[in-house]
Amino acid sequence: MTNITNIPPMEMTQGKINETTPVSALTLAQRRKIVNRNYYQRSKEKNKSVANTQGTSIVGSAGTNLKCSRLTHDNFHDIQNMRGILLSLFDEVVNQESTKNFSENTPVSALTLAQRRQSYNRNYYQRSKEKNRSVANTQGTNVMGGALTVAQNRQIYNRNYYQRRKENNRNAQIQHDDPYNFVYDGVPTQHRVFKEQNACEHCGAKRFEFEFISFCCMSGKTRLAYSPAPEELYHLFTAQSELGEMFRRNIRAYNTNFSFTLMGVTLDSTLSNMTSGVYTFRAHGAIYHRIDQLVPRDGQPRYLQLYFFDAESEVSHRVQWPNLDRNVTELLARVLSVNPYVRTFRSLAELGPLDNYRVTLNASVELDQRVYNRPTTSEVAGIWVEGNDNITAYKRSIVVYGRSDYSKKIEHYYGCYDPLAYPLFFPNGESGWHARIPRHGVCIDEIINEDENFDEDLEDGSSGRGRKTVSMRDYYCYKFQIRSIENVILLGGILFQQFVVDMYIKIETARLSFIERNQVKIRSDLYQGVVDCVNSGEVQPSRIGQRVVLPASFIGGPRDMRRRYMDAMALVQDDGKPDIFLTMMCNPNCPEILQELLPGQTPQDRPDLVARVFCAKLEDLKDQLFRKHILGEVGAYVYVIEFQKRGLPHAHFLMIMKPEYKITNADHYDKIVCAEIPDSIKYPEMHQLVIKHMMQVLAVICDRPALVWKVSRENVVLDILNNLTTKRLRQLTHIRCIEGDRMESR
Repeated sequence: MTNITNIPPMEMTQGKINETTPVSALTLAQRRKIVNRNYYQRSKEKNKSVANTQGTSIVGSAGTNLKCSRLTHDNFHDIQNMRGILLSLFDEVVNQESTKNFSENTPVSALTLAQRRQSYNRNYYQRSKEKNRSVANTQGTNVMGGALTVAQNRQIYNRNYYQRRKENNRNAQIQHDDPYNFVYDGVPTQHRVFKEQNACEHCGAKRFEFEFISFCCMSGKTRLAYSPAPEELYHLFTAQSELGEMFRRNIRAYNTNFSFTLMGVTLDSTLSNMTSGVYTFRAHGAIYHRIDQLVPRDGQPRYLQLYFFDAESEVSHRVQWPNLDRNVTELLARVLSVNPYVRTFRSLAELGPLDNYRVTLNASVELDQRVYNRPTTSEVAGIWVEGNDNITAYKRSIVVYGRSDYSKKIEHYYGCYDPLAYPLFFPNGESGWHARIPRHGVCIDEIINEDENFDEDLEDGSSGRGRKTVSMRDYYCYKFQIRSIENVILLGGILFQQFVVDMYIKIETARLSFIERNQVKIRSDLYQGVVDCVNSGEVQPSRIGQRVVLPASFIGGPRDMRRRYMDAMALVQDDGKPDIFLTMMCNPNCPEILQELLPGQTPQDRPDLVARVFCAKLEDLKDQLFRKHILGEVGAYVYVIEFQKRGLPHAHFLMIMKPEYKITNADHYDKIVCAEIPDSIKYPEMHQLVIKHMMQVLAVICDRPALVWKVSRENVVLDILNNLTTKRLRQLTHIRCIEGDRMESR
């Protein structure tokens, strides 16, 4: 190996260098001279390649021989074999041998570094041309030869830039020129959702914002024991299988089939026919529950008479009803076998003909419901032979004879009212509400030792502080709460609707009964005179008699409605005519309702939840209007809450503004009223709300295929192929309004 210390000085090496001179014979100055010459040669080659890329035609641009290089491949191999120290300096020189042409089929391993760089640059510019060509084709630019020059690319870029700038300026100008664009200032960008509230510390019930603390359990005064439902029954209420869905769809039929009483009610057939629209249980008048005789009147057993057969015969008679599945019927018959009422009536199957028997039902089951007490068979009913004059041990009873001319009515204040009418909600036969349920902290002996008229005096729905017992309203309010425990009542679907309406009528009946028995307390004798009847316009003597006068405290009564009307007229007389008429409607798809629905439920299955959320949103709206003054300071207001035909509530407000906030001209109206569809780009959320809740959808009931409708959200186009009169067109058209909660926009 050549030692660098043995290389002669520069001034001593003036001899000429030829290509055959070995590297070991070169001095240090000669080697540096060779490196510098190759470096400038590479720079010159690089400049030539750049010129060729930009369209410069260079003759012989395929490459230039490294003539200045005195190192051939043989020299390179000599250096490599001799392991000289100049190998690192000459590696790049060797790789710069780009004088030889190469084709696309040449393997990459056989190319030098310069050839690889040249191939990469060529591919890069080729891709750039293809990209520019595609952009030009997209924008409609016709470039001759399919290639874009740098000037053309710059022209396309400038055109797009000025186009975007022009569009932005136009939008800004439109926004600046629109004098009514201020109505969108301060519009919320998201839905107004209630804040999460802590559960009740006494009973664990869920609470919504703006609800009273005593709403669920009267601040701990009402406490009822939890009665778990059988596991098989609870599975039917919650299962998402085909069997579970069929059970919930026909749950009213199953409950009626296993019920002990006959329900008498006048329904609105247009809403409860289960054929179109949302199912709504709407009753007219009162609801009656009657229990029939033991022997079938026409030979066809029904209701409690179905329990007098053996298990196989009982199921065979029950499945004769339409829309009932045999598997579900057998399961319900097995689940209800623990019910004490079921055990009592099934025991009659062993007695033979029932003409000479009678069943006495205990109408005053007074078990302490603050602790879990399942009633026994002897506590709910007794079986007697006709002619036995023994007095039963029940304070109040219902006697069902083998044969009778009429059926017995189950009064609303009987404790057996609920388990006899709704066996699917009370599968264990537990008692419903009765007047002797003590409040928390009250000894049950204090209630039992009261006089005999105790039940009659406390059947009203009041919840005064001096009460010792749980009122009917407080009882069912406790039952309808949302808790972490399993509550099959809230899973009933359409049967839950029936139960809610039945209990509401039950409470109203109790209040009316209390008023009827306490006419002396409201001084009704002042209204009973014959002269008063004649002065009021009554001229027929047959209609003059004993009246039941409703006090002004009875909501919905004539005196209550008259008092409210006079108060509203007094406000108008004192403060002037109303300035704003505002309507708030219920949106069943609001987040507060949807997040509380159980799997498989829809808002129509939970009328309790819809009413609670609407009431809370109504209080929120009142807070916004009358405390935060979002529309100005209000001097006086009146409002009324109504329920629509399908059960959804809505409220109407009439507001009289203070003098400084009166609406006197068109500009004032424009600040609070906007009758246009918001821009879908600038205000997408507001646009979606207006289109969804404020636009009417045309639903056509048409029996003629020639009538073609083209309905969209923003424009409605009607094409009538045949001539139709206006009257006929109205008959074919039904306009349905979509309810929506308008609290999100002002």
